[in-house]
Amino acid sequence: MVHFTPFPEQLGTDPLLKIIKEGMKRLFAQPITQQETAMVLRGESSAPLWPLRYQLGEFKLSFQPSRAQNDKMKLIGFFEELSPEQLQTLEGVGADLYHAPLSNTNEGEQQQPIMSTTVDDVGNFVFTAVSPGNYIVIIHLPDTELIVEGLSIT
Repeated sequence: MVHFTPFPEQLGTDPLLKIIKEGMKRLFAQPITQQETAMVLRGESSAPLWPLRYQLGEFKLSFQPSRAQNDKMKLIGFFEELSPEQLQTLEGVGADLYHAPLSNTNEGEQQQPIMSTTVDDVGNFVFTAVSPGNYIVIIHLPDTELIVEGLSIT
């Protein structure tokens, strides 16, 4: 008789296999175009138009940078158009900020976040003291990870 193990234990450190084994979903953000409402400034067409807005399944999410101390930036994230039930689901969930692109370490472990925070009671979260660079945000709902790529702070 042949024994088949669909998810061998030696592969247990692979983040994708962990998600599959645990039944988690990953939703990748889709940018929402802002052409209708954005003002185009002469000579700044390559600069990102803030806030950056994304659709993630039933959620709409916006990001806005803000100046902080020591020439660092705050990256403020906020969920838009939330029902009271959605607010209750989101309150206290973790949000992690990673350098982009995500990579595995030498031992096969997933890269560690550079900052972590939680979503507050009105659907907002803030990463403080963010240096210029490219980032990914992952918000950890109980059975879903919301992933936002392409955040560039200059």
